[in-house]
Amino acid sequence: MVFELSVKLQHNCIYLDYSEAFGNKQIYHYCSKFNDYLIVPGRLNDEQKLFTEFVFGKFDNLRFKQIGAPSEYTYVMFDCKCDELESNYITPKIRKLKGIPIFPHVYQNGWEYYKIFCKTKEIANDIVSMLENENRFKMISLSDLGDDLLITQSAILNQLITELTPKQLEVLTSAFEKGYYNIPRSIRTIDIAEKMGKTRYAVDKSLRSAENKIINYIMPFLYLHQSNVNIKPALLDKFP
Repeated sequence: MVFELSVKLQHNCIYLDYSEAFGNKQIYHYCSKFNDYLIVPGRLNDEQKLFTEFVFGKFDNLRFKQIGAPSEYTYVMFDCKCDELESNYITPKIRKLKGIPIFPHVYQNGWEYYKIFCKTKEIANDIVSMLENENRFKMISLSDLGDDLLITQSAILNQLITELTPKQLEVLTSAFEKGYYNIPRSIRTIDIAEKMGKTRYAVDKSLRSAENKIINYIMPFLYLHQSNVNIKPALLDKFP
């Protein structure tokens, strides 16, 4: 069986400290072991940018990316530091105990929220014991997901990524970053084409092809939940 452990905690963490500058706004953190990035709501003003550079200035390859028009989010991106700062980071400790951290981690109101996949209940108990010993900690829930859904989701996601061509990934990413999927839309495909130096036909074709592949891959899950099956994909849940 596979278990999903949801927790919130307070500990000595550079991301948690950074998030306190944004009050009750949610800050999202993703880590791939190679790259890290934070998603911060809104466009960073000059003072916030200087503060960010002060906090993460020693991190390699620090950079900013504005998403949406006007910018709805700022991506603060840098090389992963998990291995170097392991003593203060929870994620490497979770991995050592054979847990699988699920991103994003969420920071809000002085708390850090985690979702963790555990292959056994014993692994979940070991992680809870570690967190209780080292941090101010509260367990939100421990849910039995079963095996089939997790395996199917992972296989479908991996297959989807390999099915998208480099051109489709480029156009889809550019459209997202420039606000094409905002409500209302902030840009048209003809404008995206001009910015990318491509024809509108090429952009439309790549975008529609990518969207069609994504929809076809996720529709089985949409039908699954439309049928009132009482299992929710962990990555779609929101923390309270």
